[in-house]
Amino acid sequence: MKEESADCEHPENKPKSIYERISNKILESDIIQEKNLKVQKIAIGIFYTGVLLSDGSLGITCSCAEELAARGNNLPAEEVESLTEQPITALMNFAHNPLPVKRVMGAALLNALGYSLMMDKMKEYRIIKDKKTLQLMDIQRENHITLVGAFASFIDELHNKIKVRQLTVIDNNPRLDHSMGCPVIRGTDSYKAIPLSDRVILTGVTFSNGTLDSLLEMITPRQKVAIVGPSIGLYPDVFFSSGVYLIGSVLINDPEKVIRIITHGGSNHVFKKYIEKVHLINPAMI
Repeated sequence: MKEESADCEHPENKPKSIYERISNKILESDIIQEKNLKVQKIAIGIFYTGVLLSDGSLGITCSCAEELAARGNNLPAEEVESLTEQPITALMNFAHNPLPVKRVMGAALLNALGYSLMMDKMKEYRIIKDKKTLQLMDIQRENHITLVGAFASFIDELHNKIKVRQLTVIDNNPRLDHSMGCPVIRGTDSYKAIPLSDRVILTGVTFSNGTLDSLLEMITPRQKVAIVGPSIGLYPDVFFSSGVYLIGSVLINDPEKVIRIITHGGSNHVFKKYIEKVHLINPAMI
């Protein structure tokens, strides 16, 4: 009988998910106890879910509304409100929950905690405020780009202006077949384009919907990978250690107004005047 491999069959040896690794970093920092952090508000909107902490840190993430509607996992408002009375460490586990409504709340909470931690470590990072994602990714016409998440502005720039050699746009929206004149594909086979690309751009919804781990497993060392959008947390350490080159996130200048807009079903187009787009580059890849 063949002996069991010593390094692959036991759960404790399996790579931890992105959620687990962020959670561990936060717990190791002891920031929850040091700041006596509590969840102040939770807002589940049509487009975004937000979690506001007692120190004013706000984490937001895509609500994945179509998945919520399809699976019927909405929680009554009074149940959501009661969650603010639970310990933060318990709510952090929501990020692993199979129910989409709890998963997005957990992801937003991790973003809020990461934001709080980042505010204390801001001087350790070079925050880039004056450049755009595609500029920082050094995209050339001869490149093959894979974009996971149909950001229309990115597609327009890549497909119609730069005119890259090949642009693969992947989005699981069943009603979206084209964007800005570019075909949009979906399904398991579509992801075969990722390891063949020069540049890979993942939108923050991959963090919200639980697909980010599997996507990062497809990355090769020769590629430049970016994760962008309000749904991705500003605290970058775990993403950088996973081989990500660029984080595109936001500084939230008025968290109270942003979470109020989320509560009333507003999108990032409504609250964009209260946030500031920023980028961080992996120092190990410069």
